[in-house]
Amino acid sequence: MSPQMIVRRRWIAAPLLALFCAAPVHADQLNPQQLLQDLKQGTATEKCIAADGVTTCEAPSSLFADALLAGLSDKDPEVRWHCARTIGTLGLDDAAIRRQLTALLADENAVVKAQAARTLARLGNPSEETIRGLVKLATDSDARVARVAVASIRQLQVDRKLVVEALVDVLDHEDQSVAMHGVDTMVEMGEQAVPFLQEALANDRAAYWAAIAVEQIGPPAKETLPSLVKLIRSDSDPQLRIQAMLAVASLGEADEPACQALTTVLNDSGSQDVTRAAAAYAIGTTGCTGATDSLRTAAGDDDELLSMVAAWALAKQSPDNPQAMQTAVEKLIAGLKSDKAIIRSAAARGLHKLEAPPELVGPALIAASNDPDPSVFANVIDALASLGPEVLDHAVPALQKPEYREVAIAVLTKLGPEAAPVANDLVSAFNDDTPEFNAELQLALAEIGAATPEVIRRLTQSLSSDQESVRNSAIYALGRLGPKASDATGALQKLVSSSDAFDSTSAAWALAYIHPDDPEVAKLVVPALIRSLGADREIIRFQAADALGKLGAEAKPAVPALKKRLASEESAMVVKQAIAEALEAIGQ
Repeated sequence: MSPQMIVRRRWIAAPLLALFCAAPVHADQLNPQQLLQDLKQGTATEKCIAADGVTTCEAPSSLFADALLAGLSDKDPEVRWHCARTIGTLGLDDAAIRRQLTALLADENAVVKAQAARTLARLGNPSEETIRGLVKLATDSDARVARVAVASIRQLQVDRKLVVEALVDVLDHEDQSVAMHGVDTMVEMGEQAVPFLQEALANDRAAYWAAIAVEQIGPPAKETLPSLVKLIRSDSDPQLRIQAMLAVASLGEADEPACQALTTVLNDSGSQDVTRAAAAYAIGTTGCTGATDSLRTAAGDDDELLSMVAAWALAKQSPDNPQAMQTAVEKLIAGLKSDKAIIRSAAARGLHKLEAPPELVGPALIAASNDPDPSVFANVIDALASLGPEVLDHAVPALQKPEYREVAIAVLTKLGPEAAPVANDLVSAFNDDTPEFNAELQLALAEIGAATPEVIRRLTQSLSSDQESVRNSAIYALGRLGPKASDATGALQKLVSSSDAFDSTSAAWALAYIHPDDPEVAKLVVPALIRSLGADREIIRFQAADALGKLGAEAKPAVPALKKRLASEESAMVVKQAIAEALEAIGQ
């Protein structure tokens, strides 16, 4: 319907409302005239309820267009959100509505921005202004909002050149954090981002960031290989060439043109050593077998990084060659002792990816595990965890040494279920004098997932601790263990009645995960969870909604409270999403 037709027909709104509409609000019924009046002149809560009520009316939806459009500009973000959602549900569409929804993409409220994006995606046929707004929103600092924007862009299936043009402005932003949000947008899109990335790789302003996105997407972006090879062969900025080579490495395979381009860079003594090292890394990762001689030459180079990476690449090419493996391990272990953090980090990452025998690399990694540089520490943890169960014999004794505890817990947590054989050893490591250490142990047990009698007893005992971190981590671990933690039911039930709102809600959450289908447990925890929906702390409200969703149909008594919270009170997007999912799980 055209905007002119909408205007001509709105004057008959009141009579038609009387005939067609009856919007429920809790137990009462609003008369039709009251519904429209509330949309225009009611309090914020009345406007929200009326906006939701409109969706149940049988009258022509265009009758409410003016009031809902006005609601998009309301000073209350809840009203803006409800009106935007209702417009999307009804499919109301005219130029004024689109303009205001596009303006809401820059709203100060995250929930409003996300809803505007959803509604615009439902309406389809976006303007160039809307596309630019969505692309900018896809780089929002709130990851949840950014994901909604990305989903909306996908749903709209717009001209990718328009998206790339808008994205280039983002990637070329003087603030690198903004550019990185643009990269995250592409990564979130995955394989569907490849056509956009192809365009971006050909754009001087966007190529570097596009190559970073390709590296993070990996094999699904393999169609970008020719574009990356073109960048490697170019005389462009060295950092761009390095990033292009790292992107090629992430694709997992390289064709002959790519291998030739990488070998050319490796052999170019005029290139920076770090550039040649990137070529060696890509060759080793992708298996370019024709570069063996070039790698051997580079392995003898005086540059520490180039020599180390080239030796690593030779070992990757010939994993059954003990001499190549030994040489690589020796160079990488030496790299762990370098006075340069970038070398130490590269060495740890190389050991992680080399998959060398544990007896060769384990002791050296443990010795390097307390490196003060965060990137080195993270790579060492990854490398140790990559050794698999073989590292358990080293990790367990390390729990008794204060200087190695952090490393040991990080490795065991990373191993997850693979560390199940030593779950009881973690219980034995508990120390009453170190509550924070005990809390970390319990979080590790949650990731490992081994519900031995000793583990359950220890976690149950921690529920009565006077240390908040110990109690909270124990509750979380029991909930993560699910039905296997049923022996802790009695202790958790007592905690539900705690005067501490967080303890009470957390215990109810854990019981919901341990007994999701038990009506008796539901009778106990649902009232507590309903109360928690009104808590001041966002995390408590989220836990309550999540637990009610886990209970499913058993949580039906909570439906009115969930709907009320969703309709007019909740401001946190993550809680709104949890409430919506809970209502769906309950069957509403």
